[in-house]
Amino acid sequence: MVEPVKQTYEKLVGNYGHFPSIRLLNVAVHPTLTQVRIHKLSNVAANRTQYATGLSTVDADRLLKSEIATAGTAIEYELADAISVSTCAQEIPLPQTNQPHVICIDTEGLDFELVRSINFDLTRPHLIRFEHNLCDKTSSTNVDEYFALVDWLNARGYQVFTEHNDAVAVSNKMIPIVVQPY
Repeated sequence: MVEPVKQTYEKLVGNYGHFPSIRLLNVAVHPTLTQVRIHKLSNVAANRTQYATGLSTVDADRLLKSEIATAGTAIEYELADAISVSTCAQEIPLPQTNQPHVICIDTEGLDFELVRSINFDLTRPHLIRFEHNLCDKTSSTNVDEYFALVDWLNARGYQVFTEHNDAVAVSNKMIPIVVQPY
């Protein structure tokens, strides 16, 4: 698990730190930068709703446009070291395969860039789950961008299934081909 916000990371350590099969990293994931500014609601604002306590993003405007933010909502930030998706996959090796089976991306705005940054020569997960946010009024995602990403994933051997605000790319190797006899 990767969590850039120190306070949230410490909660994850408390919840999952005793599981030897779960590796936790206190970093952000970014396609190109090695350090990012992570914006979050102030503790006072975040305490209004449980959902907001874990909401953070590199895009402060997404917070301001969210339904949680109200007039006068304080936005704070902290600096976090950042690594690429492929580096993250190498930092969290799995026994036997040394590859993650599933990559879940939920970065409040950078999801498409992060999916495109995966080096499939180094990392070939079975599933990639990411937000498309086509139903989210605070999102700047448009349908053309989404279908361009779907085409890009199809060309790399993945089928993409859409849910409400998320999508799941499934490796063709995981989809059994059934041939029906005539």
